[in-house]
Amino acid sequence: MDAEVTAGWIGLVGASVGAAGALLGGWFQQRWQAKTAREERHEGYSRQSGETALDAFVQMQQAIYAYVRDHPHEDGGDHKAEVLDKIAGFAHVARSQIMLITRASELRERLDEVLQVLIGFTAAAPAEGQTVERVRNSWILQASQEGMDVLSAFMRDEPIPERSETFIEQMTVFATVLDDAS
Repeated sequence: MDAEVTAGWIGLVGASVGAAGALLGGWFQQRWQAKTAREERHEGYSRQSGETALDAFVQMQQAIYAYVRDHPHEDGGDHKAEVLDKIAGFAHVARSQIMLITRASELRERLDEVLQVLIGFTAAAPAEGQTVERVRNSWILQASQEGMDVLSAFMRDEPIPERSETFIEQMTVFATVLDDAS
């Protein structure tokens, strides 16, 4: 009887260890699947936000091109309020979407720089023979292109590109204007 009881206990302990292992394995697998699903959701949100922000930068450029196309002979003065409102609206959309991109603090910081410079287009001063309007159009186009380049690299899972020389010049002009205003 001792051998039968011992065999029964061994069987019971073995079954208990097996059941505990199965439960523990199931728990680990469920946690891993939940973590993977959460990461996939965040990646999907980031990709969608990136696409929306990229579209906003494209629309900024399209607004400038449409303005230039529709006003080819207007060489002086400021931008019309309508195109500026469009640019500001697209910049707002881009900024709000950029803030939703997860696990990309360097990207968000870089795009925040781009948006600060972009909306600082009033810092652009014309050189001899240039008009304010043309310089400001160029400023907005170049800054929005910088944003498109950075976001496109992010969307392709590539490293964020270095700042372009034009953008560095814009940052310098913008910083100088801000310092003068202080």
